[in-house]
Amino acid sequence: GETIRLLEELKTAQHETNNHLATAYALLCEDKKEEAKDLLSDLCARPMPEPDRVNSGNSYVNAVLNQRLQQARAMGVPYSVDACLSERLPIAPSDLCSLLGNLLSNALEASVDAPEPFLSVTVKPVKGYLMINVRNAAGCDVMKENPDLATTKHDSDKHGFGIKIIRNIAGKYDGMTDFYMEGSIFTAQAMLKINKLKQ
Repeated sequence: GETIRLLEELKTAQHETNNHLATAYALLCEDKKEEAKDLLSDLCARPMPEPDRVNSGNSYVNAVLNQRLQQARAMGVPYSVDACLSERLPIAPSDLCSLLGNLLSNALEASVDAPEPFLSVTVKPVKGYLMINVRNAAGCDVMKENPDLATTKHDSDKHGFGIKIIRNIAGKYDGMTDFYMEGSIFTAQAMLKINKLKQ
């Protein structure tokens, strides 16, 4: 729901910008320079988007990333993002949003227990695959304590589907998933085949 709302906001803002630019162009064509200047001046005075908003090149990825990174900021979790994509991917938007959303939710939940939390996200094409790599600080060796990555939440009947969803979506696109610990850092990675895509 939140992802769809953010995406709608993004599309609305883009639509408004196009309308304003068309109006300014029409005013200039009619030699109404002052009116065009006033309109553009008014637009420039509006608050700009937050400087740390991510623009990956893909609207769906932007919507999910920015929503989850807003959560990270609220939780005081430092993060770094490397995301570079094209707008069109041979992946259903619902699958892309679900996969990325689940990976980030898991990482943020794990960060709460880490003494020095951090989140690192990489989303980009690598050798015919879309790589989504999410790393986070972990408070314990997740793979030793919970090798099946089962949910540790009290209401486990409502949770624990995240990892299953991630694996199912990767499988749907002839891809693969990998989960591992390196020191105190947990890495979750999904690779989805996109070699039909012209990069």
